[in-house]
Amino acid sequence: MGIVNRIIKIASSYATKSSPTASSSQKSAPKVTPKKTMNSTIENDPLAKEIDALFSKKQHQKAQTNQHQKQEQQSSSQKTQKLTRKEALSILNIQHENPTNDQIKSAYKRLLMVYHPDRVQHLSTHEQKIAEEKTILINLAYSTLL
Repeated sequence: MGIVNRIIKIASSYATKSSPTASSSQKSAPKVTPKKTMNSTIENDPLAKEIDALFSKKQHQKAQTNQHQKQEQQSSSQKTQKLTRKEALSILNIQHENPTNDQIKSAYKRLLMVYHPDRVQHLSTHEQKIAEEKTILINLAYSTLL
């Protein structure tokens, strides 16, 4: 059997038909999922085994990527929690308890001049990430106080 025919046969074992509810004007690409039962010629084919291994590896990578994205979303949602007034004053390095709006704005602008992501593009990616996190906290503190 030629390699092209083998690949076509293996690929057809992975392809599934599109859902019957899709209208003819909205044809979507068929989902590619491994077929649970393959005929005996495909099961013994080393090329089929290699393709199956690659497919499994790709699905594993997708699962890891999705898990990493969920973790990032959870950490970013933790950062957006409300701050107390005292924490906000501490982040903006304001010493007294009742600052004026001008003092708050001045402290905010001063810190953004240091930590804004546009100002730290020349630094390493780790330092840029720290500056981005600081900027998020500075903005949160500013919004809490005003």
